[in-house]
Amino acid sequence: MDKFLNLNITDLLTLLGHDTRGRVPGWEVGWIVFGVVIWVFFVLFLSVLVYNDAERRGANGLLWFIVVFFTMLLGLIIWLIVRPPKKERVERRVMVEKVLVCPYCRTENAPNTQFCSNCGSSLE
Repeated sequence: MDKFLNLNITDLLTLLGHDTRGRVPGWEVGWIVFGVVIWVFFVLFLSVLVYNDAERRGANGLLWFIVVFFTMLLGLIIWLIVRPPKKERVERRVMVEKVLVCPYCRTENAPNTQFCSNCGSSLE
């Protein structure tokens, strides 16, 4: 019984049929961990993209972030199918017209006036 308690990782890999000669035990685990970390960052990246897209389209971004993060590519496909159309941007252009300032009383006047509306002096 004590023999089984004193096994190290190399002995366990040998028992499982893995050839450990010339290799450092644990490399396989390292590659698995590396792959999982890359996958998590990829899913996180997609979730943030869907969050931003949902917010721009007027949907609940946090809800869609959670859906895509936990269901991964399936959530992304669902979002691409059910997402609402883009909100059209309404550009509000304010016409900035030149105002004429009276040199005597400093009153602002409409651009097409010839005389000040406050003191009556000429604006030309």
